[in-house]
Amino acid sequence: MAAILGLGINEGSYLTEAVRGGIVSVDRGQIEAAHTLGMSPARTMSRIILPQTMRLILPVLGNSAVGMLKFTLLAATIAMPEMLNAAQRIYFINGAVIEMLFVCAIWYLAGTTVLSIGQHYLERLFGRSAGRRA
Repeated sequence: MAAILGLGINEGSYLTEAVRGGIVSVDRGQIEAAHTLGMSPARTMSRIILPQTMRLILPVLGNSAVGMLKFTLLAATIAMPEMLNAAQRIYFINGAVIEMLFVCAIWYLAGTTVLSIGQHYLERLFGRSAGRRA
């Protein structure tokens, strides 16, 4: 429970600041233009602000997800059941230390690869409109 709270509060505060920075980075003139056109604040947020913000904060979100996957190793220091702890229990029984650590490395590589590929496609999706302007 301590690992979940510690990692969750740490990442939550970091990502909250990243999202806030992304929202603040949208030009004030665009928000005023949306209000001039009669858009409600909720519609302005969903149609104008968030698409531009997502393009800016997706790299931060993706890197944070990969980092969180790696930071779960810290949970092993407070005895939270985790992949590396499971590997340690197995190799203490059968003596196959290198093989088990190699399997853990492959799983971590697979996890970070899947997250990185997903991040790439999301960045490409949200970056489409920026590419048209350039």
